[in-house]
Amino acid sequence: MKTTRRKIEPAKITGQTIGRINPTQVDATTETQISSKMKHDEALTMQDADTVLLKAADLPDFDMAQYLQTDEDVANYLTLVLAENDPAELTHALGIIARARGMTEVARASGLTREALNKALRPTSHPRFDTIARVCNALGVKLAVQPIQA
Repeated sequence: MKTTRRKIEPAKITGQTIGRINPTQVDATTETQISSKMKHDEALTMQDADTVLLKAADLPDFDMAQYLQTDEDVANYLTLVLAENDPAELTHALGIIARARGMTEVARASGLTREALNKALRPTSHPRFDTIARVCNALGVKLAVQPIQA
C-alpha cells in the first residue's frame, strides 16, 4: 500500500482563536513567532500531561508487612482495621502481620500447621473466633472491647 504525505495548512478564519493566539489581534507578529508560541504551548501541555498521567505498572508495590516492625506498629494497624468493622479485613490484616513475623513461627506459636494458618487467614475465609484468638495470642496482641462513642 502506498502512502502519500501532505502538509495540511490550518484554515485562516478571521476571529477564530488558534491556541492562545487570536489572529485578529495580531499586529506585526510574524508567522514564525506565532508558530513558535504554538509549539511552546504544546510542549507545556505535554509536560503537564506527563506529570499527571501515571501508569499503574510504574507505581511501586506496597507491602504493609514491611512497615510492621514493632509490637506498637502491629497494635496500631489492628486498631485501625478493627475500626473499619469488617471481618474480612481483620482476617487479611492478621495474615499480613503473620507474614511480617514469619508464617512458620506464628503457626508454631498458635498451635496450627502452616497450611491451616494460610487457609484460615485468606481474605475469602471465615475463621472461627478461637482461631483468631490463637493467632492474636501468637502475635502478642489481644483484642479489646470499648464502648461506642456517639
